[in-house]
Amino acid sequence: MRGVLAIRPTTGKDGRRKTSFLEVGIHSTKGDTGVSGRLVGLFRRLAAIPSPTGEEGRCVEAVTAELEAMGLRPIRDRAGAEVGSSGDNLYCRIPPTVSGVPVFFCAHLDTVPPTAPLEPIVVDGVIRNAAPSIVGADNKAAVAVMLDAAATIVREQVAQAGVELVFTIGEEHGLVGSTAFDSSVLRARSGFVFDHPGAIGGYVAAAPSRFVVKATMHGRAAHSAIAPQDGVNAIVPMARAIASLPEPPGHVNVNVALVHGGSAMNVVPESSEVTVDMRSTEHDDAEAAAERIAEALRAAAAQGGCRVDVEISEPYSAYRVPADSPALALAKASFAKLGLTCTPVETHGGSDANVFCKRGLDCVNLTHAVVGFHAPDERVAVSDLALMRTVTLEIVAAAVDGAIET
Repeated sequence: MRGVLAIRPTTGKDGRRKTSFLEVGIHSTKGDTGVSGRLVGLFRRLAAIPSPTGEEGRCVEAVTAELEAMGLRPIRDRAGAEVGSSGDNLYCRIPPTVSGVPVFFCAHLDTVPPTAPLEPIVVDGVIRNAAPSIVGADNKAAVAVMLDAAATIVREQVAQAGVELVFTIGEEHGLVGSTAFDSSVLRARSGFVFDHPGAIGGYVAAAPSRFVVKATMHGRAAHSAIAPQDGVNAIVPMARAIASLPEPPGHVNVNVALVHGGSAMNVVPESSEVTVDMRSTEHDDAEAAAERIAEALRAAAAQGGCRVDVEISEPYSAYRVPADSPALALAKASFAKLGLTCTPVETHGGSDANVFCKRGLDCVNLTHAVVGFHAPDERVAVSDLALMRTVTLEIVAAAVDGAIET
């Protein structure tokens, strides 16, 4: 088990007193004592609140209460009405106490729908749901870490150059919350998202563009037994189109995600619908794949005597973290201090970091050791929650002037 983490003051080359967050001892999490116990309790309270996309309201209220209890003033935007949610994005700022690089941290409040009542439990140092279901660690592990780190900064009066917190809604439905968020309120230009599987110490070096093709095939209804000749089946050409979809390059992920059609057993189907999701870290290749799929649908419609409506959308765009990214430098400095191996990964999964990067902000998505994203055995280790918190505080410390060795 990793140690519970505590604050240890140090002195830099310039003689200034700095704060370092180092592992100092081994403590059991039984009995909910110390940093780990407090962090676990916070995570379990948040995870017990159902907040599938569109129903984030209660979670927004809980996070707001936590921030206000610290003496902070969270700002709730009106994005919920725009994206169809009971909640809104939250923004909060801790004013700087010293000079340096201001930073922001972001986590999303929504989850995929749970498949059982939410009852987070701790078994052998791992937090999971009591019944098979997500536990909401994607992304409430990061939410709890951000809140506990903020509480530590405020309570211990940690020297910092400005810390901003963003809690978004609607991430699981195509990053709609962060897209609606007014990022011009951010004073920090460098930020971090904890939203990717993998041992702590990793970061997403490249993330994908995502294109979604939605098509509706229009035929003509008729009685399938009395007058089938009067009907035009809209499912058959849709099936042919799906079967004939062109093979994209190997680095383009294509998923025929949703298919609907027909109205009754004795009616020639007058319509059918398909949604195809594709992603690639190479933007142009993903876009070309979307166009080829659209053309395949149009060709099948013409051959089958149908009309087809095709819509192509781009929920988010690809990015690569530049080698000279200040945020990456902060993360690397923090990992090095904690003895963590810094590991770059490429992914076909999107995150709120895609939105911030597209807007010209310097944002890095860090791994956070959650296992089983979106699966009924989703879980996170208590020790990893504590380590994620320590990484967060080390980033804050590294952002103070003179903390990064160049």
